[in-house]
Amino acid sequence: MPYSATGTTKTRSCEDTLMQSETRKHSGGANHWEARPYRASARRLLLAVAILFPCISALGEDIDIPNASFESPMAPRVSPFARPAFFDNGGTDGWVQADVPRWWSFGDVTWDQSAGVFYNVDGLLHIENADGEQLVFMFGTPDLGLTQVLSSTYEVGRTYELTVGVRGGSGGMPLGSPIEISLFYIDDLDATVTLAAAIYENDLLVSPTSLADVTVSLPEILAEDEWAGRNIGIAIRPDVMLEQVELQGGTWGIDNVRLVALPDVQVPGDFDGDTDVDLIDFLTLLDCLSEPGLLREAGCAATDLDGDMSVDLRDFAVFQSALTD
Repeated sequence: MPYSATGTTKTRSCEDTLMQSETRKHSGGANHWEARPYRASARRLLLAVAILFPCISALGEDIDIPNASFESPMAPRVSPFARPAFFDNGGTDGWVQADVPRWWSFGDVTWDQSAGVFYNVDGLLHIENADGEQLVFMFGTPDLGLTQVLSSTYEVGRTYELTVGVRGGSGGMPLGSPIEISLFYIDDLDATVTLAAAIYENDLLVSPTSLADVTVSLPEILAEDEWAGRNIGIAIRPDVMLEQVELQGGTWGIDNVRLVALPDVQVPGDFDGDTDVDLIDFLTLLDCLSEPGLLREAGCAATDLDGDMSVDLRDFAVFQSALTD
């Protein structure tokens, strides 16, 4: 069944998809890998097949997120290269900062200064895999967070995958300080209900000049789900309580928010929903294929056929057994 949803549709030709597979770069900065030898012959075969068969990537449809890379409002291009951006702005730039809590008292620092945008300055601390010229800064503070409610809705029969690039460690952030990425909806009582969330903890092993991708997946939306047809909500917030003083402090860097709606795959390996498993589906698998043990890329959940969070030769074996004659 063809997939459609409110948002921006992303399609690629088979040739484009194959070329993109040659070299990939994760939002983990140093996480580079080149195409593996076992993929080379298959790539040449599929390039020939692409000439004979039309191809639309079934990796999913990008859902439009206003100001997804935080290019607005503009941060100053001179010191301090940053500015408050979100508090009480009525959502004019897409994102809304959490209301100031009653307990807030931080000297000369006001609540609106606890989150904003900063210019990705060239030099030793330049973030190499940022999208655009700006990122968000957010203090590792309880009750802080950014949210956005999209015009797109949760559609029955679809799964959703939210990915955000994050960087911790700045400003003396404690090791293990957590940040939460989540999908939510607003219920009939105007309450925020979290549907799925992922936690990322500040890690010294992650380069201070690169972002790490954090991904949260929402299972298939069912017709009886209360959130079916509701507007999609995105939240990014430090996951610390007021009493957890040891985890507070420092500043998060955040960028490149992406949301993909994935088709409901009824037959394992049938990524384009045409009820068979063929070479066109293999092209989709090839685009997501990586070394064993590497975390799958955003938008590749459907190709993780064995459910181990990676897409490798084990998934190819499952796919091969499902191939249609």
